[in-house]
Amino acid sequence: MDTLEGIESRPRVVLVARAAVIKKDRILLIQRSIKDRHNPGMYEFPGGKLEAGKTIEGTLNEEIYEETRIFCDRIGQTFYIENKINVGGSYPGLLYVAMIGIARWQTGGVRLSSEHDNFAWTSLRGASRFQLTTETDRALTYLGPQIREQLHLR
Repeated sequence: MDTLEGIESRPRVVLVARAAVIKKDRILLIQRSIKDRHNPGMYEFPGGKLEAGKTIEGTLNEEIYEETRIFCDRIGQTFYIENKINVGGSYPGLLYVAMIGIARWQTGGVRLSSEHDNFAWTSLRGASRFQLTTETDRALTYLGPQIREQLHLR
């Protein structure tokens, strides 16, 4: 059993949930605001940071809706996981863990939050024409076969 002392000695973690959202034969990319300090103007999958008392699934649904005003359902249990120690920024020295899964669009038209400047529904192959965050690029490489299967592009 954990004691309070044991819990306090564990590292603080910034946990992020994102998804490659699929609609018909396209995936959704959203462009970070050019005013953002972290990856300004780059494209990524929608999602965001987990808050205390929230589940990964709940965070994923809430953040995708918050950023895009669309509803979607996560597909399967496959995730790409990125992790690193933050250097600088808002969370220096903290472990950053991003879990990126696959989701299917259900309803809604994309309306971006103020954190993003643009969006694109693009083909899997077309995604490489965008300036992607490193995390998004790696996730596309890892999740590509599963995305192709969902897009029926064998």
